[in-house]
Amino acid sequence: MDEATRYAHLTLATTNWNDAVKFEVADMQGERLEYLRQELRAERISIGELIELQSLAKYIDKDDVELLEASGIKEFKD
Repeated sequence: MDEATRYAHLTLATTNWNDAVKFEVADMQGERLEYLRQELRAERISIGELIELQSLAKYIDKDDVELLEASGIKEFKD
């Protein structure tokens, strides 16, 4: 296998691996957001979990008022 072909194979493998990692991280974030939603609804969410929720705010769906509000994002701009 020549150098260019080997590089192409490595690039493809790396891209596929990076995509897989991105999907897994997204799944984990989604699962974590749902866990935090349950804790919020049960009124047992800790300060640490609220801080975590704030750090995950960019991953919350823009229509998810419940989590956005809890993360400190206002529904409407003043």
